[in-house]
Amino acid sequence: MPRGERLNYLAHRHPTRSPAPSGRPKTSDERRSSRYLITGGAGFIGSHLADELLQRGYAVTAIDNLSTGRLRNIAHLEGHPHFQFVRASIDDRLVLDRLASEVDVIVHLAASVPITFVSMVRTGWEPRRC
Repeated sequence: MPRGERLNYLAHRHPTRSPAPSGRPKTSDERRSSRYLITGGAGFIGSHLADELLQRGYAVTAIDNLSTGRLRNIAHLEGHPHFQFVRASIDDRLVLDRLASEVDVIVHLAASVPITFVSMVRTGWEPRRC
């Protein structure tokens, strides 16, 4: 789909969003209204990014399937009025499409990790020096 058609499609799909003003930087109020989606949000980096964004006044949605991320990384955010956690895979197109349509910025930190690595992490396997 050409870029112009894509923008028209998005404008039709999200009629409540006004286009970004051109020619001037966003004000602090406009920045504060930004909503973030963090894929891999229960991981080490994603959870720290969520903390920082929430402290700065942004709304944050984190999606993670918990294959390597941990709930304990985001447990302290439970009940925060501007934080939402979704336990799902980024491979789930329906969930990801819904979440992406509700945010202004997506930070992609999720990664596909080989199952052998996940098994090593869960069992506590450590490489040994020879």
